[in-house]
Amino acid sequence: MSLYGQEESLRALQEILAAGVTGTEDESPVGVGTALDDQVTVRFTAGAVEEVELGPRAKRASDADLSRAIKEATNAAIADFMAQRTGQLQPPAFDQLLGRLTRISEDAAASMQATTEGLDRAMRAVERQTSDQAGRRPR
Repeated sequence: MSLYGQEESLRALQEILAAGVTGTEDESPVGVGTALDDQVTVRFTAGAVEEVELGPRAKRASDADLSRAIKEATNAAIADFMAQRTGQLQPPAFDQLLGRLTRISEDAAASMQATTEGLDRAMRAVERQTSDQAGRRPR
């Protein structure tokens, strides 16, 4: 089997790797963070702040305290989102990957061996032809 005949195995290997890297995409996680005794709530999803909720006491807080609380809640929401996202990732099926890589390697080695043997036969044929033309015996 030639190395060029491995497209199907390589495609399957790419699919296994892609499944392990992307995980399930059924539901995008929503990170939630709170601050100022739960008076500030931030929801973060897919790279953007989705919602900021301010409770009645947060609305009465000083600008500096409110700013700090929003920053704290946003960072907590991002951290929660990342933790959920990381939890969704599934490791690739390493046994399957190893089996496919082993087969690809074996097929490539067999293909190289067959090519080498073919070249060796061709070289011997050329040597025979040139020695016949020169009136000498082949080695």
